Amino acid sequence: MKWRPKLDLPLLAGMALAGVVICVSCHPEGDPDVWWHLATGRWILEHRQVPKTDPFSYSAAGAPWIAHEWAAEVLLYWLYRNFGLYGLSLYRQLVAAAGALLLYAVCLRRAVHPILAAAAGVAFVATLAPTFNARPQLLLPVFTLAALHIFLSHRQGRHHTLWWLVPLAILWVNFHGGFVLLFVLTALYAVSVAFVPPADGLRAGGWSLSPARALPVVAVGTVAALATLLNPNGLHGVLYPFTYFTGDLGETTRYVNEFLSPNFSHANMTVPLLLIVGLAICLAVSPKAPDLFEVL
Repeated sequence: MKWRPKLDLPLLAGMALAGVVICVSCHPEGDPDVWWHLATGRWILEHRQVPKTDPFSYSAAGAPWIAHEWAAEVLLYWLYRNFGLYGLSLYRQLVAAAGALLLYAVCLRRAVHPILAAAAGVAFVATLAPTFNARPQLLLPVFTLAALHIFLSHRQGRHHTLWWLVPLAILWVNFHGGFVLLFVLTALYAVSVAFVPPADGLRAGGWSLSPARALPVVAVGTVAALATLLNPNGLHGVLYPFTYFTGDLGETTRYVNEFLSPNFSHANMTVPLLLIVGLAICLAVSPKAPDLFEVL
C-alpha cells in the first residue's frame, strides 16, 4: 500500500502566516524611542531597581517618573546586550508572529476556514506594519488576543480558564500601559454573559437578563484589577495611563499619533477601513448569527 502524506491545512496555513509575518517584520530598527527604552532597561539592570525619578534629562533631572513599561525595557535591553540589533529584530519578529498566530487561532476556534483565517492574519500584519518596532507597544495586540482566547475558552465551558486573567493582568501592567483595555474587554464580556439570547440567536427578539450569570466574570475581573497593584509603583502605576488625558500630559497627547482619532483619509488607513467594512458585511450576511460579545 502506497503511503500518502496527509495535508494538514490549518498547520500549513499557520506556518505560511508566520513566515509572512517574520519577513515583513525583518527590517532595520528605525524608531528613535527604542534607544530610550534600551537606556531605561540598562539603568534598571545596573541599579537593580526601577527608577522613581528621571535619571536622564538635564532640564527635568530628579523629577518624579513612573517607568510603567519597565519589564519590557529590561527584556529589550537584555536582548540588545546579548544579541545586538539582531536581538531587537528577533523581538519584533517573535512578538508580531505571536500576535498574528493568536488571531489565526481565534478565527479557527470560531470555525473560520484556515485560508480565510490566514488572510485575516495577513490583514492584521498589514494594519500593524507601521508599528513593527522594538517597543513595548508591540505587545498590546498579543495581550489583547490572549484575553480573547480566555473569554472564548470560558464561553465554551472551560470556566476555570477565566482565572488566567489574573496572571495576564500582572504581566500586562508591568509591560505596557494598555492593560486598561483588559478591563474594558472584561466589562463587555460580563455584559454579554448577563444577557441570555433567544434560541434563534442575536437577530431574534426575546432577550432575557440574568445578572447572576455574570457574577463569576465580575469576581475574577475584580481580582485581576487588584492584581495590577503588583507593580513597582503600586496604585500610582495603575492610575498612570489615565494621566495621559488630564493635566499637562493631556495637552501633549494631542500631538501623539497613538492618541489621535484615526484619519481614514490617509493611505495607511486603507487596510483598517477595509477590515471594518469587511467585518460589518460578514456579520450581516453570515448564516450563523454572531453572539453579543462578538458584536460588542
